[in-house]
Amino acid sequence: TVYGVDFSPNGRLVAAAGRGGVRVSTDTGRELTTLLPRTLVYSARFSRDGRFLVTAGADGAVRVWRVGEWREAASEVRIVPNLVARASFTDDGRFLVAGGYPGWPNRVWRFEEGRVGQQLTKRDGLGGWIEPDATARVVNAETAASAARLASAYPYSFTTSRDGTLAVVEGDELTRVVRTRTRKLVTTLPDAYGAVLSPGGSRVATQTGIIWDLEFREPVAMLSGFNEGMSFSRDGRLVVSASGEPDAARVWDVESGVVLAELPPRPPRYQDPVSLADP
Repeated sequence: TVYGVDFSPNGRLVAAAGRGGVRVSTDTGRELTTLLPRTLVYSARFSRDGRFLVTAGADGAVRVWRVGEWREAASEVRIVPNLVARASFTDDGRFLVAGGYPGWPNRVWRFEEGRVGQQLTKRDGLGGWIEPDATARVVNAETAASAARLASAYPYSFTTSRDGTLAVVEGDELTRVVRTRTRKLVTTLPDAYGAVLSPGGSRVATQTGIIWDLEFREPVAMLSGFNEGMSFSRDGRLVVSASGEPDAARVWDVESGVVLAELPPRPPRYQDPVSLADP
């Protein structure tokens, strides 16, 4: 059973965490090593520069490994043992966040050149959490605490803007966009399990195939079919979606809703119905 998987930034290595530890393979499937072979591990994530791998086990132990050497770095990082244990580096590589999804206790440590440093607290003015897509956020401590409180009611259907000030929470057959610190409701969208925010926090894409503009509170594009998972590109101009019928990943233009690419390659399909609750 595999609980967590991640590609190295250059795409040449794959780390898969599961009941038999963490199996590290090349992109061609050649196995390189198995870390913690007799341990139940729920999470394995590469650092942005590809030099380190962090793992989180069901026993609450968080370990950092040097990629290539596969030597464990000295660390005493531990979290509360649970079934959604997660650990991840921030994009800039300066912090290590470990805990679980929003709503679970999350802790933040400084990280530099393979060394896990001081644990940060509210007194340091920083807080953080692990997003459902396993990326790490480190933001203002008050914002982090506010987001965690919001997320406690919806731990598996929750996502935030990159600065942590805006949150999308799902439940009670509604999708709410909320300011984390004030809890002020920005807008309410139709129920859309798996909604994601654009990097700038100005748009929301839903699995029902609609991209919403939060400033004007209206759809800007409608994507054909139902998409089981979605993510924005870093510049917010593209959306990639995963679909089960047929099995495919598609890249869409955010402004027009046009299919730009499909993997595996197939001719674009336009016969799928588009459903919008209030056209």
